[in-house]
Amino acid sequence: MIVAIDPGVHACGVAVFRDAVLERAEYIDILHQGGPVALARAVAAWTGGATAIGRVVVEKPQVYVRRLSKGDPNDLIDLAVVVGALLATVQGVGETVLPQRWKGSVPKDIMNARILGRLSDAEKQRIVYPKRKTLGHNVVDSVGIGLWALKRL
Repeated sequence: MIVAIDPGVHACGVAVFRDAVLERAEYIDILHQGGPVALARAVAAWTGGATAIGRVVVEKPQVYVRRLSKGDPNDLIDLAVVVGALLATVQGVGETVLPQRWKGSVPKDIMNARILGRLSDAEKQRIVYPKRKTLGHNVVDSVGIGLWALKRL
């Protein structure tokens, strides 16, 4: 089993793959309550605390040159704390991957289409999108990270 995570400071896109097939993917949000450890625990609980998890692949924050960055670069520190909490809490062999490594610099809409294009119809039905459509890319990214780890992307 592989758990793939696209982390955020207050929420994460999480995808679970079993036998190289997407089992489920969802947006886990703690609604700004509890901090990184609470988020990591929520993700671990969502995975069922399964002992069968072989790998946990988490996107690692990446610093971009100033002209390409979005938002406050100090936010990456908070995000790095979340990544550490996830790796310490979710059972399995933890590893990180830089966004540049798993998706390159492909525009978001093109990358999302590629990710979803690699899934069967049954796998697509196992994705639970957040109510706010603008956050759906986090779930799709978690699926993409998992597909990358499985060499399906």
